[in-house]
Amino acid sequence: MAYSQLNNINNNDIPVLPQQTVQQIYNSGHELRFNEQYTSYDTSTSSYLTSSQGSSNFQRLDLSSPAYPERDIDVPSEDSIREIFITLKNKFGFQIDNSRNMFKHLMCMLDSRASRMNPYQALFTLYADYIGGINANYRKWCLAMKFERNVDSKNVLQDQQQWNEQMDFMSKYPEDMVRQLALWLLLWGEASPVRLMSECLCFIFKLAIEYDKGFKSSQVQLREGDYLDNIITPIYRYIKDQCYEDESGKLMRKEKDHAETISYDDINELFWNRETINNIVFQRKSDSSIESLMDVHHSERYLELRHVKWDLVFVKTYKEKRTWLHLAVNFTRIWIIEFAILWYFMAYINLFFYNKDKIEIAVQWSILAIGGTVSTLLVIIGTICELFFVPLRNKLILTQLLILIIVFIINFAPIFIIMKDPTSLISLIIGIVHIIISLITTFIFAIIPRSRIFSTQSEDDAHRVFTANYAHLSNKDRATSIGLWCCVFVCKLVVSYFLSHLFIDFLKSILKMRVIDSTLCTLILALIIIIMFSNFIILLLSSTYLWYVIWNIIFSIAICTPIWAPKKNNLTTLPKHICTKILGSNDMKINDVSQIWNSIIISMYNESKLSQNVKNLLYLKGNDIDSWNAPPIFVDHNNDQYYPPMSEVERRIAFFAKSLSNNIQDPLPIKKMPTFTVFTPHYSEKILFSLREICEKDQNTRLNLFEYLKQLHPTEWENFEQNNNLGIWDSIHIQDYLKKQVNSIEEDENLRKCKWVSCRMQTLFRTISGFMNYQKAIKLLYRIENPDLCANDPEKLENEMSLISRRKFNFLISMQRYNEFNEEELRNVDFLLRSYPDLQIAYLEQVPQENQEIEPKFFSVLIDGHCEILPDGKRKPIYRIQLPGNPILGNGKSDNQNHAIIFYRGEYIQLIDANQDNYFEECLKIRNILGEFEQYNMPKELIPDTKPGTNEVKITIPPYSELSNKHPVAIVGACEYIFSKNCGALGDLTAGKGQAFGTLTQRIIAKVGGKLHYGHPDFLNAIFMTTRGGVSKARKGLHLSEDIFAGINSLSRGGRIKHCEYIQCGKGRDLGFESILHFTTKTSTGMGEQNLSRDYYYLGTQLALDRLLTFYYAHPGFHFNHIFIMLSVHLFMLGMMLIGAIRIVLPICDNSQDVCPEFIPTINWIKCFIILTIIASFIDFLPLFSQEFEENGLIRSVLRFGKHLISLSPLFEVFNTQIYANSIMTNINFGGAKYIFSGRGFSTTRIPFSILYSRFSGPIIALCVSPFLFNLQQFSFVEFVNDYREFLIWMYSETRTNSWINYCRTSIMFPINYKLGYYSVELVENTGQLHFTTAILKEIISSFIIAVICIIVFVFIKSLDSATSGLPNIELSIITYICMIAIGPILMNIVALFISFCLKSIFNRWINKFEELINFITNTFAIINLIGTIEYLWISELQKPVNAILSIIVITAIQRFIFKVITNLYRKKLGCIQPFYDKVIEMFFFAKDFILGHILLFILAPICLILKIDKLHFIILFWSKPNKKIITPIFLQEQKYNIWIYGLVFIIMFMIFISLIIGPIMINLKL
Repeated sequence: MAYSQLNNINNNDIPVLPQQTVQQIYNSGHELRFNEQYTSYDTSTSSYLTSSQGSSNFQRLDLSSPAYPERDIDVPSEDSIREIFITLKNKFGFQIDNSRNMFKHLMCMLDSRASRMNPYQALFTLYADYIGGINANYRKWCLAMKFERNVDSKNVLQDQQQWNEQMDFMSKYPEDMVRQLALWLLLWGEASPVRLMSECLCFIFKLAIEYDKGFKSSQVQLREGDYLDNIITPIYRYIKDQCYEDESGKLMRKEKDHAETISYDDINELFWNRETINNIVFQRKSDSSIESLMDVHHSERYLELRHVKWDLVFVKTYKEKRTWLHLAVNFTRIWIIEFAILWYFMAYINLFFYNKDKIEIAVQWSILAIGGTVSTLLVIIGTICELFFVPLRNKLILTQLLILIIVFIINFAPIFIIMKDPTSLISLIIGIVHIIISLITTFIFAIIPRSRIFSTQSEDDAHRVFTANYAHLSNKDRATSIGLWCCVFVCKLVVSYFLSHLFIDFLKSILKMRVIDSTLCTLILALIIIIMFSNFIILLLSSTYLWYVIWNIIFSIAICTPIWAPKKNNLTTLPKHICTKILGSNDMKINDVSQIWNSIIISMYNESKLSQNVKNLLYLKGNDIDSWNAPPIFVDHNNDQYYPPMSEVERRIAFFAKSLSNNIQDPLPIKKMPTFTVFTPHYSEKILFSLREICEKDQNTRLNLFEYLKQLHPTEWENFEQNNNLGIWDSIHIQDYLKKQVNSIEEDENLRKCKWVSCRMQTLFRTISGFMNYQKAIKLLYRIENPDLCANDPEKLENEMSLISRRKFNFLISMQRYNEFNEEELRNVDFLLRSYPDLQIAYLEQVPQENQEIEPKFFSVLIDGHCEILPDGKRKPIYRIQLPGNPILGNGKSDNQNHAIIFYRGEYIQLIDANQDNYFEECLKIRNILGEFEQYNMPKELIPDTKPGTNEVKITIPPYSELSNKHPVAIVGACEYIFSKNCGALGDLTAGKGQAFGTLTQRIIAKVGGKLHYGHPDFLNAIFMTTRGGVSKARKGLHLSEDIFAGINSLSRGGRIKHCEYIQCGKGRDLGFESILHFTTKTSTGMGEQNLSRDYYYLGTQLALDRLLTFYYAHPGFHFNHIFIMLSVHLFMLGMMLIGAIRIVLPICDNSQDVCPEFIPTINWIKCFIILTIIASFIDFLPLFSQEFEENGLIRSVLRFGKHLISLSPLFEVFNTQIYANSIMTNINFGGAKYIFSGRGFSTTRIPFSILYSRFSGPIIALCVSPFLFNLQQFSFVEFVNDYREFLIWMYSETRTNSWINYCRTSIMFPINYKLGYYSVELVENTGQLHFTTAILKEIISSFIIAVICIIVFVFIKSLDSATSGLPNIELSIITYICMIAIGPILMNIVALFISFCLKSIFNRWINKFEELINFITNTFAIINLIGTIEYLWISELQKPVNAILSIIVITAIQRFIFKVITNLYRKKLGCIQPFYDKVIEMFFFAKDFILGHILLFILAPICLILKIDKLHFIILFWSKPNKKIITPIFLQEQKYNIWIYGLVFIIMFMIFISLIIGPIMINLKL
């Protein structure tokens, strides 16, 4: 083959070096003998071909490539391809198992393509997609780097033309295309972390091609493992050393944040610039000179790659600093839209309608034109902030900044000219020109991405190719997108108009309140204006999101809903649609339709969804041989007599019928359909429940899972007990099976129960059994298409169907912890493999070294159910490929996917989580969904009429995409049905929101180009994804939401992302309060990390405006809206305190008064804010309501919404909003993002009060009642008393692991952990520390400001008190007074602590446990001390209770500030006084938690006294009666004694609490 032609180099120009020269080049950096580095070709080939291992494993290919010919004159045969792999294996030093694996991978891909086109087309299209086609990533990279440019080439078009000519030339040599494909796959197969860096892999491939051309295979061969050891491992070690330290063979994470770490993306971006590639240097020996790799002859560069000094090459290209300034850079145009447009609108309304005669027209125009100044200022701020993140572009950014300053002056200067003479004609002209310039400026900065305004890049520039190569929307979709946002902003501006008038009236009323000539009064009024104006702006920002949600739903239902046909019509036309949409036939064949329909019904019967009356739903044989009686359901639509209403059967049949009414892709015959893989990562998710697990009772709730599930699914349990599982999917003679009641699979009854339970939980078994329905569907469809196939030989028929199913479908599970499984987990895995022998499992094998200080070796291993079982019980691997080291360098899931991705087969991958399910009827549509990738048909224009090898073949473009000039489809999304709905209030709420996002939201955002990849159950274009960095990103922390980044990567690199609603998969969601909030914390912290990433930077600065708006409000805007809501509530409360302070000292309005502050506008504004806050809190229910309305009608949607209202779900939403806001703010400020395994089980466990308090009191002190409202049996009086007992033990115990002292110390030592509510020991240990400077800026200053505001209010009120108003220096006296009261308890604690330390030093040696006694005394003293302080304030201000409450708030704010300072100094080593310092902190927090815990218990206690409240609470939580599930507890005598004792203690404490409040009031009344 003319490989050199592809690179514009002649073979004669390539020097062929003698063997000795090659040895010198290679050995120049390694002091190893030649025979140790190179292997004889003949010996290697012989052993490779004749070894039993290699031979037997190649025989596994017998099932994989029947469509690709063994012998063909047009294309290389299978044996020839095998020889090519062997040759490359020896030449480059690849591992044997990698060569075997990639050989099978290529043959499977060729078989998939050759099944629907001729073998030559299959090979050429594969080569085009991987390497040479117009959409191949390698081609884009080569053209961007100008590697293929001739001396005579002057522009991009000439480069592209040259590349097309090379493709023409390559098309004549199929063997050479196979060789390049094989080389790419072999490099990719062992690349490990380099697979995540697509352009780095392109660079290695480029050098490998040149080396392959430069040296013949007979000249030099490298030892096995050379590529891994010398090319991949150095890069892996560099990446690992950036984040980890190797201590005794264990990886220990370094305390480095993202901005200090050179990551995958930084390394990959090195290969986006030809200049940086030219700066790659190598050094053969430590004493030799450093040379540039690109100065070496191109054929020798690959061998020198092993000597590259990567630490001198890689640099940081983007700094992911933890700052909110990212928002100023990434979303500048969002803020221009929000602020500048709002300025134009509000200024125009106020100037030209309400102040038209008061201000000169020229001044009005000039004031209006300030909007352009606002826009320019926002861009300047974003540009300045950009300097902090993109160090390599500082010169360009400074140039942009200079231009922006000039634009700012042009937009701002005219107002000064106009103000000199506002009435002149010149001023009027200047004003008009000013507004025109302003509008142009705003339009340009808002509409055009900043990267385009100041762009110096050409269309083929690598940054644009790899970050802004967005697929174009159709005219219809673009019109929909623009129309959506026009509707949103029109409604927003209308509402803003009314809000602004309310706010202006409010401001006027506030300004009139200055009836007292006081500096403090003026200061408070100024603070009110600042705080309320900030609140007004936040409301306007939040309103955009609210209108987006509303119009998103309207557009989704009105424009994008595929069909509005009634369900009855769908059922009537279902047989016809099965024939046309599933079978692809226009002829109505009842025999074929009956097989499809009966198989669907049988699958539901076998799943216990249907009872013995199943035959009423089946096609049954008629009197004639060829006649069938249709099931009555197709005619009589009274479904209640066939299956229960609102059941799972009704839902599935309704969805199946409706989906086939849509316009869907036509199916190909099974033989021609592409091969695909279902890919599931697994960590510690439950595989299969054992009998012990399902029957044992929970210690806290006395529930067992089995009884709970039987009541949750009563009909299915009844069917399970009655039905004899048919165990068969074939349905031709179904009536015979029904008559005989055949039970073809005899199973242990206990095992059947375990499977029944596991299939109703979120288990891996449920996932596998569901998605293995693909096998059954493929077999059934294949048999229907080939009715005469092996008609008289059932065994041969089954073998033939199994063969076709294995050819077309593969199920791969990546079990990260397989080597660490316990015996039960290993038994469960063995059960899976025996049940489903074709199931493949990839896992990591760790082989320790003899020297424990050396890092162990790691291997990627693949097994399946056909593997031989070895004497040790393990299965003999199919492939075992060594890795450069521990592949788990990131969060885990993405690394787990990356190591196993090499074992996928086929053209497409469906990514599935280990808590999903699938249904047989949905699997029948697999051919339709794969057709969405638009790769089924080979365009006739691209089919060569002549055989390859002649000069007449002219194919200059790849298939599929060039003909229609469309970008390739990278991802096809599918719907999810959340099967965990109706499992209680919280489970149903989470399910409803998840399902609405998967349908209503994704439907419209996919149409307008804003959909990304969300992990499940999306189908991926395997070649597109694997040549562009893989199916997920894997950087620790930053890529916590790993699948989102794969979607961004696909979108940025030219992939189209579609969404299809005619196919669905099942999905489980979190069900319990705690697990839901764990998931919320994970997603929110993940979003915080996303905002720091370069991916958001590229999208924000390069997307078109309408798509940017969709992206922002569908992703980060959702989370920021929660921040806006909570921030507005906090500001409102602060503002209300200030307004309340003013209101107290103002006289009551009276008509007789000349000066009277008008409070009505203030009250109106407060009412407006409260209403808007309630609407914002309820807006999350709107998608859920709309989704239910669309699917099931108005009545069911109203009932579902009503059940949530009765269940107090809105309270949970308020709490969840705070979790969202707190998590993302904490993450952006301090970090702490990590994966939290939530369990996803049913919420049948009661969580003790102490754990709930420790989990949620930190982040949300003001809303901490909600966790207890949604805790099982929280209002059982007995459990409540036990809670109180556990709370007191938790507070005072110092020896238990779960104790207050441990909670306190970890919350101080690991403040990020405390803020995010983590309480797991493992999560605590992995949480980083706060930097002191960060703490000062984001912790101390904010608490100081709040304390100052509270002090100002208190001083203002006290200064007007008649008792103190006459004192000199009244303000200073009051400040001193309140500060002394706040500091007093702390000083008294210090004195008491000093005395206790002295006593301890004296008596500790003589009295046992004296230290524990002293700790008890000091902690109790701290409680009494703090209560005494509060009580003193209460008594001293008893005449004015408002003052008393305000004084408590003030001292709380002061103490909060003091301890913010103290706790942030805690991390500083203080030497011998450290124990004393620690105890001071602990005493204060102990008193605070003791008092707050009791207040919460006092609030909850009265509810426990309501008759039958526990049962009512259970019904609210689970939406079912507790009859069989709650068992009356049996208590021992000691337990009864504890209940009485601690109940009495609680009553005494409650009486003390009441007396402290009421006592002083009663005494005061008597006096």
